[in-house]
Amino acid sequence: MNFITTASNKKEFAGNLDVFSTKNDKSQFEYSNDNVKLNRLKGIAPHFGKLEKLIRYFAIYGRMTLFLLQKKPKTVVYFETLSALPVILYYFLSSKKNKPSVYIHYHELVTISELSKGRWLNKKINSLEQKIYKHIKWISQTNYKRLEIFSEQYRLNIENKKLNTLPNYPPSSWLKKSRHEAESTKNTVIKLIHIGALSTKGMYLENVLEHFGGDPQFTLDFYSHNFTNETRELISRYENCSIHGSIAYQEIPKLKGLYDVGLVLYNGMSTNVKFCAPNKIFEYLALDLDVWCSDKLITARDYERLDCYPKMIMVDYENLEEFDVVTALDRKGLNYIQSPYVCEPVYEKLLNVINENTHS
Repeated sequence: MNFITTASNKKEFAGNLDVFSTKNDKSQFEYSNDNVKLNRLKGIAPHFGKLEKLIRYFAIYGRMTLFLLQKKPKTVVYFETLSALPVILYYFLSSKKNKPSVYIHYHELVTISELSKGRWLNKKINSLEQKIYKHIKWISQTNYKRLEIFSEQYRLNIENKKLNTLPNYPPSSWLKKSRHEAESTKNTVIKLIHIGALSTKGMYLENVLEHFGGDPQFTLDFYSHNFTNETRELISRYENCSIHGSIAYQEIPKLKGLYDVGLVLYNGMSTNVKFCAPNKIFEYLALDLDVWCSDKLITARDYERLDCYPKMIMVDYENLEEFDVVTALDRKGLNYIQSPYVCEPVYEKLLNVINENTHS
């Protein structure tokens, strides 16, 4: 959404953007933009059988491929392997003189080992996808370590200018909301928040609930639409914990000033998570929240902030009894420094490359 919004705000792209996605089946907020032609196709429900899912995927791919062959865009950007097939077909079916410029961004890192054990469709598309890597104009991952791993497994030259990083930061508009001047937390309730999917697998949810859930000095609010009944039941056992359901991405800035600390609870079980700096970090900082991030996320350490506030602190969620909350929350002698992590300068880099290639 942030990439589309940034592009649509530039005169050379406004009105010339066609976007394909699937319909929202979870009664959540749907993105809209008057400068963009949004094509929402019927989605794929989790309860579908394997055959029904496969048929639906190819129905989606067929619509998108037909659109590309009819409209013949000079520039195509796609996100993730699962979206690649129509672009691959379009590229190889285009004449040599009319080959499109292709740009790829991966929000997640999927290793070849994980692909081999994963879904058949992903594996097959990736084998085709590799055939266009040498032809494309841009490949990006969210951080340098992920890009390094990606380039090594596909034997790509990391120094190639086509390989780039594209972090997932929030819009600068989030910073324009009035700032919450935090008072001393001594003898007050400390309000913790978590936004996003919830699970007892792959996250330190149980550790956090056991340590803070029964302590009246804290409240824990969870904003999520992605959790099991078992997870809901677990959280409901604690009087100071609440699940508020999902919150639309554009509504997140309205939470500014209501909480003290944002939680990042991933335990780094996969390579993808171990070498990620979750977008939650940057969203919490944009809300002027301190961030308590799992210390198992190696790449997230690059964003640690201890000499100013809001802070970004790496926390060992496996040993919370050793975590000094008072010291973590102490801002004595520290200056407020607004979060520098906003998406527009990041996407400007990609949009400039697209512009240069379009007019060269």
